Amino acid sequence: MYLAKSSFPVETGEETVNLADHIMNNVDIPNGAVQGKKGAKDDLPDKTQWTVYKDLTNNKLYFKSYQNTTLQVIDLNKINISKGAHQLSIPVASKQIFVDATGTLNESSGTK
Repeated sequence: MYLAKSSFPVETGEETVNLADHIMNNVDIPNGAVQGKKGAKDDLPDKTQWTVYKDLTNNKLYFKSYQNTTLQVIDLNKINISKGAHQLSIPVASKQIFVDATGTLNESSGTK
């Protein structure tokens, strides 16, 4: 709660999701950091499987998974949710998305 109350205020839904994501990263559980007693049924390692943010003002659903930490968004305004509409699904676990930023590099104007 401290981080939420001490952070600078934000104005837009996307800024709010970005802030929430930074706050939630503080409690993210890496795979294997939490484990049950060796040999017990719950000996499987725990991890944060996914994180979901809901922008109720703009009707958008943001999510990321352990395998793909890039925030993805579903605009619920573009989906037919009326009675009888086809059920939709999306794979939450997918490969990590890496954005190539090489083309955005700028030459420094400083001297060497």
